[in-house]
Amino acid sequence: MKRGGGFSLLELIICLAIFSILVAISTPNFFAMRKNAQQKDAARSIMLALRHARTQAVTENIEYQVAFDLDTQRYWLERGNLADNSTTWEVVRHFEEHQGGIIMRALANCTSSSGQRRIQFNPNGTSNTLYICTIDPDSVVRFRAGTSVAKIGRPVIHRDATGSGDWK
Repeated sequence: MKRGGGFSLLELIICLAIFSILVAISTPNFFAMRKNAQQKDAARSIMLALRHARTQAVTENIEYQVAFDLDTQRYWLERGNLADNSTTWEVVRHFEEHQGGIIMRALANCTSSSGQRRIQFNPNGTSNTLYICTIDPDSVVRFRAGTSVAKIGRPVIHRDATGSGDWK
């Protein structure tokens, strides 16, 4: 009997078994990578909002701030009415919610989970110092975005690779 050009049933079963093992090994790594990417994306979005606020403050010679509502997990850009000590703030732009259940917390140690926080930028480029942390649904903090030096006002992102609070 002549053998055809196809695979035998045994060969197909072995190939499927090997493929299944490879999928089982790679799936957890894929999900961890996806969570990390979502957190990083959320931190970058916050940093871009802060950069935009700083640029607008310097360009227009008027105060700008990014307001964060930790209760509703939303944030937006506000424009002041003066170059210093603004008395009224107008909402200029609302930013989109973060995907993947990413939660925002405030302060350097990421412990504040309620209320409103603001990072304000002045026309001379300075700001107050505050960090907004991005936390995945499993309560793992990997990134925080904010301003670390008030005199400079430059928005930055720090990463905690180990989960021990060793920000770099």
